[in-house]
Amino acid sequence: MKAVYRYIAFLFFVLLATGVFAQDNKPAFRVAPNPADDYIELFFESDNTTPSAIRVFDLIGNQVSSITVPANNTHPIKIETATLKPGVYFLSVYTSSGRIETLKFLKVR
Repeated sequence: MKAVYRYIAFLFFVLLATGVFAQDNKPAFRVAPNPADDYIELFFESDNTTPSAIRVFDLIGNQVSSITVPANNTHPIKIETATLKPGVYFLSVYTSSGRIETLKFLKVR
């Protein structure tokens, strides 16, 4: 049964990452560099959308990192990835307005 929940979580994140549940067509955030080595940076595409929390998930839906973003955050937000194993990851960005945007990135080395 646990495998079924992980599979459902994986499908949900894939759908979010591909924009199936997007509220509009314009992404509010982007990550670079992608593929990543030691870190990624989260860039804001609009000043009206600011993140309140960030969560990183592996390919099967396990949360591997969580970041609470302070109200006085700086642009861009640097996220350490050095401890992650190489592979595909999803970065879910939660905003104070209730929007959730999920981005996909690749960790190498």
